[in-house]
Amino acid sequence: MCIEIVTIDEEIKITGLSYKKLGLPETIESLEKMWDMYTEKYRHKINNAIAPLVEYGVNDCLLTDNHEYIAGCAVTKLDELDENWTSFIVPPGKYVKHTSRNPEELHSTDINAWAKVNGIKLDGNFMLEVYPNGVKNDVGVYTLRPIHADMGLLKRAEEILNKSTVHGGGKIGHSTDWVMALTDENGYPNASMITASKADGFKWIAFCIDLRWNKPKRAAKDPRSCIYFFDEDSFTGISLTGKIEVVTDLDVKKQMWWSDLEEHFKSPENDTWCVLMFKPEQYNIYIDDRTIRGNF
Repeated sequence: MCIEIVTIDEEIKITGLSYKKLGLPETIESLEKMWDMYTEKYRHKINNAIAPLVEYGVNDCLLTDNHEYIAGCAVTKLDELDENWTSFIVPPGKYVKHTSRNPEELHSTDINAWAKVNGIKLDGNFMLEVYPNGVKNDVGVYTLRPIHADMGLLKRAEEILNKSTVHGGGKIGHSTDWVMALTDENGYPNASMITASKADGFKWIAFCIDLRWNKPKRAAKDPRSCIYFFDEDSFTGISLTGKIEVVTDLDVKKQMWWSDLEEHFKSPENDTWCVLMFKPEQYNIYIDDRTIRGNF
């Protein structure tokens, strides 16, 4: 098994039988029947098929109710299609390629988990099964899953985020001050400044604060929050929504501690302060004259 990131430089045009147009039920047996129909009746009748023949199974619209599966091959151009046929264009970009000698392993491996561990955001709208030697030959089969087009911008925003904390090298004050909004006692959003101690990219951001102040009390009652940071140097605005956990564990407090806190709490062992651990769920970021939005 091999998992790697590859780049497709030019679009790939695919023509094939349509799962929806054939009216087949969504079962494994239907897919097998569809591939049999394709290989026995249609494979050698496709106009403009690219040689050597590379066949594709396209899982399209995975995130919607309008799910489609296409069994076909790559072509040089898209002609008028027969009744049961459709087309799909694979856009240029970066993809996660998963190769295996065992086709069943391709679908049992959790690529989403692999991507998360490696800090990669996938575009979950479609997936490709690629059969370089034909669908009846399992040798060399692999899948392609597109990487989100905003991945590069997200990586840059993540670098800015990490530097906008005390432990990330930011200067205490403006370059580490975030705005945090929580729900107040009357049910209204209430926003105020707070210094970020440490961050692990978009996985979590930690803030140190007196337990007796409003923020820990409000977060304990309603953990939903929005935090915002503006970086003047890059003219980047990072807005994140997610949930906050109020943490009093001493080991965590020691990791987030910095020297200026001595003025207020003397040491990490002081039990009057805590860590607000924010875990993002959604982002809205302005960077490089673009606004990108999405879920983590």
